[in-house]
Amino acid sequence: MILIDINPKNKNPLYQQIIRQLAALIDSNSLRPGDRLPATRQLARQLGVHRSTVVRAYDELLALGYIHSQQGGYSTVRQKQKLATSSKQHSKTYFRWEEALSQSAKQTIDKIWTPGSINKNKHQLDFESFDLDQRMIPVETIRKSINHALCDEGADLLKYGPSAGYYPLRKLIARRLAVHAIKVLPEEILITHGAQHGMDLVLRLLTNTGDAITIEDPTYGLFLPLTAAHRLKVHGIPMLSTGMDLDVFEKLIHDQHIKLIYTMPNFHNPTGITTDQHHRERLLELCVKHNIVIIEDAFDEEMKYFGRVPLPIKSMDRQGNVIYLGTFSKVLSPGMRMGWIAAPTPCIDAMTYFRRALDLSSPLPLQAAITRILRRDDFEKHIQRLHRAFRQRMLAAIKTLRQNLPAQVQWTPPSGGYLIWLTLVDIPLTEHRIIAALNREGILVSPGSRFSVNSNPWPCFRISISQRDKDEIINGLKLLCNVLKQLYGIAPNKD
Repeated sequence: MILIDINPKNKNPLYQQIIRQLAALIDSNSLRPGDRLPATRQLARQLGVHRSTVVRAYDELLALGYIHSQQGGYSTVRQKQKLATSSKQHSKTYFRWEEALSQSAKQTIDKIWTPGSINKNKHQLDFESFDLDQRMIPVETIRKSINHALCDEGADLLKYGPSAGYYPLRKLIARRLAVHAIKVLPEEILITHGAQHGMDLVLRLLTNTGDAITIEDPTYGLFLPLTAAHRLKVHGIPMLSTGMDLDVFEKLIHDQHIKLIYTMPNFHNPTGITTDQHHRERLLELCVKHNIVIIEDAFDEEMKYFGRVPLPIKSMDRQGNVIYLGTFSKVLSPGMRMGWIAAPTPCIDAMTYFRRALDLSSPLPLQAAITRILRRDDFEKHIQRLHRAFRQRMLAAIKTLRQNLPAQVQWTPPSGGYLIWLTLVDIPLTEHRIIAALNREGILVSPGSRFSVNSNPWPCFRISISQRDKDEIINGLKLLCNVLKQLYGIAPNKD
């Protein structure tokens, strides 16, 4: 007889008490594999419970792998499989995932990088992270918009949405793009999980393994592993202070068949450079002439602080060569993962069908929430608030660098965005040693090698002010400049 003690006054249901006690007997080897359990009627009479209680307990034990049962027969204890442990505790017989990776996955992982070369803490000066300052995220506005969207539309927002995106949001984005002289219909817009997702969709749609594409060099660091994942042949065109060297690009397209070019004409990541109107017109002319698609990444389109705003390349796109990528990550919330693609209807239609096979659609509740933010004055007020704050921050950064940088350091003051690119000319040190020297002082920056296809002639690094306030920028950049002076053998400032 199996001794089980159940208590009707216990808060746990009777069948769960039976399960736990039988499982404990099996785990402790008091009941061994092959031992026969009492029939359900017999155990029910013994315990003074209804037979259905014992049946339910046996069913649960069967599901958990403790017992084996045959139709019309007795239930017996079975040899229970051991539960898996963490992969970190694996033995030599553990599945070799490293060997199972595809070639494109291996190449992608080799090129990927994660911000944070040393452990971050609140005492360090983080000029590496490119996330929007959490102090500037309109949390309450976003919360209210999500609540209102769910209250207004309820379960309609909790189903699968259209693959092209929530139509009211596409309509409002089209209206907003008109402010930048881009004339598109809502049907020419597809909602994405941010700009990175948009890049991946475009490359999946338009390129084959081995296709040649062109990028600015340096370029957005996470675009490089994306091209590796798609196994593309990447040609980097050097950046001048005015933008991509179009003479080099023109020579390349006469020598190579180039499928597309990826460019950031505004507040380029990582250099912060904004190209002028003539540069944009010439780039578009070359691409139209040679039937090359332009991916125009406008991740920071809204963040213009100083000077005249040149027209986006997409605004001049009469032949339909340009695919325009936008995102809310850099001005509203990176965690909402929401962006868009604007392109001619045949491209958007093909991408919509293609996208359905990959991830179906973007989350409707977030799309509806952003729609409500755009409909009201909330978004415009938020952008104005960002402009006021970051204009002052960028002015402080530019002034501090002008007053304190060694003369050998080359850089181009940006007209907007969050980024500044420094090139350390005539310094007898490697990039690694320079970054290490800054890290020792608690200063985090992004090494230039993370953004380049070709090796840089001199060490470079990127500064991001997106998470620092004005005082942090001034104090942090003064310290940075002093470190660079020491590396150049120049006496640092006393203050």
